[in-house]
Amino acid sequence: MQLWFDFGHDQVTCSSLNERTDFFVKICLRHTTVSHKFL
Repeated sequence: MQLWFDFGHDQVTCSSLNERTDFFVKICLRHTTVSHKFL
C-alpha cells in the first residue's frame, strides 16, 4: 500500500509493508491535514 499526500509545496510518499502497514498509515495520516490521495 502506498499513500500519497499533497502538502501544497511539499509532497510526501508514505510506503508501508507487511505488519508495519497500520503503523506507517497512522503516522502519515497524523502528518496530513490538507488533502490526501490514495493510490
